[in-house]
Amino acid sequence: AESLCRGLLKGLNAMPPQTSPEEAKQLYLWKRFIAWEKDDPMHTGPNTMKRRVMFAYEQCLLVFAHHPEIWLEAAYFLENTGKNLPKKEDSVAWIDEAAALYERAISHFMKQNQ
Repeated sequence: AESLCRGLLKGLNAMPPQTSPEEAKQLYLWKRFIAWEKDDPMHTGPNTMKRRVMFAYEQCLLVFAHHPEIWLEAAYFLENTGKNLPKKEDSVAWIDEAAALYERAISHFMKQNQ
């Protein structure tokens, strides 16, 4: 995990997409780290894995809040993974969390346009 974090710049201010090589590199590094968390290499189980993945997405959104694809990927993760949980109440909770994330994304971008 430590080698996956190498190169991630966590202290950047969120800015609208610039399409620069450095921005592309950072997006790649964040997506690689998030994919690693999704693979659940420590076999922590679905709820702990969800917390770890969503923490990684939240950290990524601190830098890439203006990139809608990150918001969508995080919400898709919750929605799609939640649908496959054996307990219906767990599934509903994950899908509700996805809906709340969609709402946050919409409110974030609506504030930007006012």
